[in-house]
Amino acid sequence: MTRNDFDLLTTLLIAAARSVEKAGANFILICANTMHVLADAVQAGINIPLIHIADATLDEIKQRNFTKVGLLGTQFTMEQDFIRSVLSGREFRCWYPNCPTGSLFSKSSLTNYFPISLIPNPRQGLFVS
Repeated sequence: MTRNDFDLLTTLLIAAARSVEKAGANFILICANTMHVLADAVQAGINIPLIHIADATLDEIKQRNFTKVGLLGTQFTMEQDFIRSVLSGREFRCWYPNCPTGSLFSKSSLTNYFPISLIPNPRQGLFVS
């Protein structure tokens, strides 16, 4: 992703969050791990809480008294710090896949693990069929 991609995605997510806020939502959930890299910017652009997936995960880990946690994600999610930073330095250990790219899921490896097709879409990148 480029800086321009982040700027566009941030603008789009804030606009979407504002529209559901205006419709009466009490809080926002971003239903994709990778898009949480923009969570702080989205939160700054709205007036209702954004529940971060890593914070909700941390709460569940604590409630269940888990001591060993495995983290799986896209290559981007695994290489960035926006999930790991929330989960690191806690009273439990996190394990990450031992993959050459540091990620279980990348564009090239998805089709090796799952019976799916990745179809290029010129306006939206890739989608799963």
